[in-house]
Amino acid sequence: MTHYIFTFRMISRIFLILGVFICVLITGCASTSRDGTARPTQDTSGNESDQRGCARAHAELAKGYYEIGNLNVALEELQIALQADSNFFYTLNVAGLIHAALGDQALAEQFFNRAIRLNQTDPETNNNFGQFLCALQREEEGERYLLDALKNPLYKTPELALINLGICLRRKGLYERSEGYFQRALSMQPNYPTALYQLAELFLIRKELLQSQEYFRRLESLLQPTPELLWLGIRLHRQLDDRLSVASYSLQLRKYFPESREAADLQNGRFE
Repeated sequence: MTHYIFTFRMISRIFLILGVFICVLITGCASTSRDGTARPTQDTSGNESDQRGCARAHAELAKGYYEIGNLNVALEELQIALQADSNFFYTLNVAGLIHAALGDQALAEQFFNRAIRLNQTDPETNNNFGQFLCALQREEEGERYLLDALKNPLYKTPELALINLGICLRRKGLYERSEGYFQRALSMQPNYPTALYQLAELFLIRKELLQSQEYFRRLESLLQPTPELLWLGIRLHRQLDDRLSVASYSLQLRKYFPESREAADLQNGRFE
């Protein structure tokens, strides 16, 4: 049996999807899809052209479904957005995210490149493209786009680019620079779980176990158990030779997340 834990961010995204869907229905951007449900077709708000408004609305829906893992519906909404306006950088950025998640890296890169050409200073596109390139082990290219994201003073979530920069540099073994970016993200949000997790992970890699444990404890005080958190706890406390804690975290992982990748790694003894 699979256990699902809905985080605050996931719940917020679900409400945002509902809000956008209601909004586009009210504004008149609606048609009928294959399954008979209403679909937006134009935006009569007056803030954008009808086609651009429609593209934005469906791109928002696509991104929302992407973020909760419903890629089939995300792709359907994306296709409607592209039909409405195939030259809107925001839609192309979302297309890059979705096709990367679907495993079509070549097509994802094409969409990101098109989005960048249309709006070179958009921080979200630069962040997403940089993260994408880093995941493909093209760290130097990725770092350039992530730094471009941070140059935009209007970027609302610079901590995301900082985290991605840290991860990118950690993959190259540049641990001190990686730590610097994680610490900058944490200075912006002192209880930022992602920054705490990455710092605990980084210090574990560096075998600086007491520092790793410090960040892990802070993280553990903020979050309910997740497979990632329990797995970090197992690996850290194995290094600390704390068998009781290892047994406790292992029991929770097997009990609550038996189908997770982390449970499979535990079962097969893949601790590195």
